[in-house]
Parts: sequence; C-alpha cells; structure tokens
Amino acid sequence: MSASSTHSGSSPAWANDGGTDSRVWLNGVGGWNDDTAGDFPDTLTATWDGPRRVGRVKVFTLDDPAHPAAKTGIRDFDVQARVDGTWTTVGTVTGSTAGTVEKTFAPVEASALRLLVHDSNDHNYSRVIELEGYTS
Repeated sequence: MSASSTHSGSSPAWANDGGTDSRVWLNGVGGWNDDTAGDFPDTLTATWDGPRRVGRVKVFTLDDPAHPAAKTGIRDFDVQARVDGTWTTVGTVTGSTAGTVEKTFAPVEASALRLLVHDSNDHNYSRVIELEGYTS
C-alpha cells in the first residue's frame, strides 16, 4: 500500500489490514489519512507482485457517530486499475455520503488498484478505513 501523502500517525497499510470498523479511528490510526489539507486529488494504491483478476471493490471511509461519512468521508473518487501498465478508470463515485461504497465492473487483470480521490465531504482530507478488491 502506498499513498500520495500520509498524515503523521496514519499509514496506507492500515487501509488494507482487514479492519473496517471506523470506531478505532484516532488521528489516522485504523486507516489512512492524507496530509495535504484541502488539496486534491489524493491517491491510495494497492500493488501486487503480479496481475490479479478484479471485478469489484469495497471502499470503507471514515464513518462513526463522532465522524459521520456525510461530514468526513470521501465523496468524489475514481476507482482505477493498472492494466498492462496503464491506469484505467473502472468506476466513478460522486456525491457519496455513505460509509461503505461498493463498485462492480467488468473484471480486469490488474497489477494494482488505486483510489483517485477528488473531494471529501469536509473538503479537507481523504480518509479511508479499508480498500478491498474482489474477483467479482
């Protein structure tokens, strides 16, 4: 896991550790938080050692009673897959206020998945609890 920037105390690796509970969030612990307030786009990338078949993703953004997705979650983003060395947008989300977003698309053989975040609901930071990819 890698990211365009990482807020102190946060790690892109936490966005791919199997944890999807926003209640563990504490200044980035429990997920990834970028480090460029109000500056978009931001990226969060999962890279594998070889191509994997991917046809569905689940994105978990910050969403708990203290930090509802409608106020702090990512709202506008593209899901991209690196196919034959080229980033291809396989899904687009706009205006989301949901804590979990699932996108299904025609399966591709990808060496990486990337979230290209264009905005969040607070227009400040990108916060992702978990990024999961599935074959279908």
